[in-house]
Amino acid sequence: MQNKKILIVEDESVTAEDLASKLSKMGYEVTGRVTSADGAFASIEGNRPDLVLMDILINGDRNGIEAASLIQDEWSIPVVYITALSDEKTLAEARATDPYGFIIKPYTPSELRSSIELALYKYDIESRLKKSEEKYRILVDGAVSAIFIVQDEVFRFANPATEFYTGYGSSELLGKSFRDIVHPDFREIINYNYGRLLNKPGQTMRFGFRIVDKNGKGLWIDFNGTSIEYEGRPAILGEAIDITEKKLAEETNERSLERLRKIINGIVNAISYTVETRDPYTAGHQKRVAELARLIAVEMDLPPDTAEGVYMAGIVHDIGKITVPSEILTKPGRLSDTEMSLIRIHSQVGHDILKGIDFPWPLAKIVLQHHERLDGSGYPHGLRGGEILLEARIISVSDVVEAMASHRPYRAAIGRETALEEIEKNRGVLYYEPAVDACLSLFRDKGFSF
Repeated sequence: MQNKKILIVEDESVTAEDLASKLSKMGYEVTGRVTSADGAFASIEGNRPDLVLMDILINGDRNGIEAASLIQDEWSIPVVYITALSDEKTLAEARATDPYGFIIKPYTPSELRSSIELALYKYDIESRLKKSEEKYRILVDGAVSAIFIVQDEVFRFANPATEFYTGYGSSELLGKSFRDIVHPDFREIINYNYGRLLNKPGQTMRFGFRIVDKNGKGLWIDFNGTSIEYEGRPAILGEAIDITEKKLAEETNERSLERLRKIINGIVNAISYTVETRDPYTAGHQKRVAELARLIAVEMDLPPDTAEGVYMAGIVHDIGKITVPSEILTKPGRLSDTEMSLIRIHSQVGHDILKGIDFPWPLAKIVLQHHERLDGSGYPHGLRGGEILLEARIISVSDVVEAMASHRPYRAAIGRETALEEIEKNRGVLYYEPAVDACLSLFRDKGFSF
């Protein structure tokens, strides 16, 4: 490690020479011995020291206190006073220059070394802190996001981006209540969250809300807040970015999706209607199956999009019957094996009709599998358990219950309780357990009926 360099400013040559000798023996490099402020300035320009040992009484127009102040302001070099003066007035003037220490003559070598090392250590710590603060200031001031501190419900610090977002200058913003920029629709929830954050040190919270700038313009922001201690008291450190364009885009997309949902729903219902007009006995069957299936999905705590897909599949699950002769669909009495085989192909036909349409859900496969059973006894492919789509497993339960509870050309309605007993008896054998449990709960506990 390179030896630290020290400049001696002392008007007594014998004292200066003795001091230089002691410093050299301690391992320091003496860059010069000067007797005046001007001499010190010139020496610093020629060979910058790490520390200046400054006598208070020196030659020239400036005393040591004035020289020290200029050195620290101009070159940011730490100064330690070394003097025999001890009157309170002089020491007070010296302290006002924020020196890095005092060495009172006479002194021992250990006192000299300790004072120098302490001054160098203090300067090093302060330099690192200053660099860290400079980096922090560059990051905060240059940030695109708003960074601010709220304490006692008012702004205590705000970076330039905060001023840009709100339209208020720093002098207007500091001391201003944060509530003044919150949109009225969000003040209640912001007050609630402010209290939650403030009462739990270290807690972080993120949410979006609207603000109103100085000119009355509304902005959406994504806010991240953390409770901190600022100047010894609780405060909130906030960071926010403008998400107005994103929010507007989401609203536009949501409107587009809603229009698309309505179009899809219209198409699906139109397809469903074509089947039901050919078979008056099953009029409404698909809608009832769809509604029950959707409620089963909700009861199972499935995501809303999944529940919607189950409903859409239920609306068209019998679309394949469009190819079955109407006289078979409306025939009173029991169907022959040949006629039943024609009925059974309706799930495959339904799949073939729907597979070319790009729905948001796998409607074609759900329709194909809605007559499959967990034990492999279903049709058309004898799939088992997890091979069957979840949505198809739900619709199979709904379809069986509705079919048994409703009138058919070849039989009277069997009844709701008998239908529920059927799925309960074959729970886990033919029908998916969670779907059966949800269906039974809807009818027996929550009063559902067709």
